[in-house]
Amino acid sequence: MLADCGVSIDELHTEIVSGAMSGGNLFQVQALLQVPVGLATGELRRMLEALANELMVDIALDDSATPRGRPGA
Repeated sequence: MLADCGVSIDELHTEIVSGAMSGGNLFQVQALLQVPVGLATGELRRMLEALANELMVDIALDDSATPRGRPGA
């Protein structure tokens, strides 16, 4: 889905952490994405949240790293 939207992954960090509530391990991913100028971050957020629902995973998005001069939504 990211490639179809022209989004690049600049950085990707993964780790396995202890799931406090489940007692099992959780796979955690943190990614820094490069979003093309024509794609509003709000639209990307909606697509990622829909994908997360399909995959039954939790997703947390932070667009605070948006470069200056680029609209955040």
